[in-house]
Amino acid sequence: MNRSHALAAIAWIAFTVPLFAEESPRPASAKNLPARPAPESVASESTTAAEPIERQPYRIIFHLACHPSSRIDSARRTELLREWQVMARRFVGRPWSVTIAPPSGRVLDLDLEGLEKATPAQASAFEKAVDAGSYDKVWVVHADRPRGESGLVFSGREYDTATRRLGPFQRRSVEVLADAPRALLSFTLDLFSPTALIEGKDAGKVLLKVRGSAIEPASPIGRVVSEGTIFQPLRLISTKTGTIVVKIIPWSYLRVESVDGALCRCASISGLNDPLSQSYIQPNTLAAVGIKPGNVPLRLRFVTFKEKLPGAGLTLIGRMVPGTATRELGMTDRSGRIVLPAGFADGLVVVRLLAGNLEPVREFPVMPGESAEERTIPFDPHHQCVAVEAEVDSIRDEVVDLIALRARLEARMKARLEGEDWDGLEETIREFDRLTPRDQYAKRLAELKEKAARDQAETRAPILTRTAQMQFNEVQAMIDRYLDDETARAYRKALQDGRAEKDAKAKAQIAAAAARAEALRKAALREATEKAAADRKAAEKAQGNPTTPAPPATPAPPRSPAPTAPAPAPPKSDEPVIPF
Repeated sequence: MNRSHALAAIAWIAFTVPLFAEESPRPASAKNLPARPAPESVASESTTAAEPIERQPYRIIFHLACHPSSRIDSARRTELLREWQVMARRFVGRPWSVTIAPPSGRVLDLDLEGLEKATPAQASAFEKAVDAGSYDKVWVVHADRPRGESGLVFSGREYDTATRRLGPFQRRSVEVLADAPRALLSFTLDLFSPTALIEGKDAGKVLLKVRGSAIEPASPIGRVVSEGTIFQPLRLISTKTGTIVVKIIPWSYLRVESVDGALCRCASISGLNDPLSQSYIQPNTLAAVGIKPGNVPLRLRFVTFKEKLPGAGLTLIGRMVPGTATRELGMTDRSGRIVLPAGFADGLVVVRLLAGNLEPVREFPVMPGESAEERTIPFDPHHQCVAVEAEVDSIRDEVVDLIALRARLEARMKARLEGEDWDGLEETIREFDRLTPRDQYAKRLAELKEKAARDQAETRAPILTRTAQMQFNEVQAMIDRYLDDETARAYRKALQDGRAEKDAKAKAQIAAAAARAEALRKAALREATEKAAADRKAAEKAQGNPTTPAPPATPAPPRSPAPTAPAPAPPKSDEPVIPF
């Protein structure tokens, strides 16, 4: 397909594809809008257009249908749209060329939220109601009053005539009618999605040429494309009949990282290895259309590749783009389904399905609220890998428990050592020795890894995945770092040194006591000798012969016992007593 045909396809042609067609089939998408031939006059007009694609504005027809409950009559509708046009010219300007469609009951009767599952009759009714004609985009907006509340709520979708693609369902509320024009402008900015051609790749980045990107807006908020804008890539395929088929490349998005004139450099975010591959049998070219978060729940269902069994009990996590922080989004039910509520994220999200709360079995980007239709996603359950990871988890839990127990015993040994309780320290060391040795866990881990490697070589199934290897390395590092016996050996050495020091101290204490006893004995003997010498000197001095040594004292004779009765007194006489 040459470049002029690609420009014509993007600008005007109506393609023979259903809404939301993809390179891989998706249920309930095949019964959408029927194919129709491209208007020759319009195609030739766009082919010969003098303006390049980056200088072409978007021709838009705006259908606004007001429900009776909104209390907006014809006059109020006209005034609302007039004020909205003034604000659109003030803030957006030349990139938009908007035509206001007259009121239509057929537009009011459209079920905008359920158009993904439209029957051929409903799809035909939609095309007749919007009557796109030669416009590039169709905005279909309903104004209604919330149930039981005041104010207004705008809801609607954008229909791109070039790709025949419906944008996400959008909704915005406004509290008071006076603020309705401002809310309607914000709502139409949410609806608008630019289109672009993929020019190729440069240094790993995808180059886009966006329609209207070279037109200067009235204010920064009116820029057609800016950093952070998300595009969904499309493949335009030329058939033998001369028609062009558009297929959405599934699970793939382009995020604008920089804008350099008419070219945008984008990062490719995809769940496929090479989403923009040129290895395609039929002639084709690549294009893209902008996409924004919608206001409907995102419904996903996970089934296994071969058996088509539901993926029950799997954890779904997500991270914003750009960003690295992840958060849990929910868990699949027994049928493998999960519903992500509207507004669970405000931009592109990369979701990851985890088996066993750890092993990623599917990863892909999604746009919140992109479609209310349930999307079935196959995945490889990795049963053997999950079983190995469960065993590694079991070993890790045992190691963690052992680390905690060893830490408690080490704290007790430290207290016993500081208190010089050698018996208590010895008992704690014996309790420590009864724990499972580190070599046993290291051996179990090595045997499990060897078995997994053999099974992987035999079955050629992914077992030792990157996540599994990270688990093995993590547990091995825990064993090497925390199950070290150096601390226990240090306490054993301290116990031996303490016991030896205690024995030496006891011997020193006994020797010191003996020395003290000997010193006391010698002091007593010296004191007795000195006293005896002093007594001799005193006796010699009393006898006047200090030179002659005093005879040894003779022991006093024992006293006779006292008479039992007193002797009788002599008789009194007047005669003198004559001595003999």
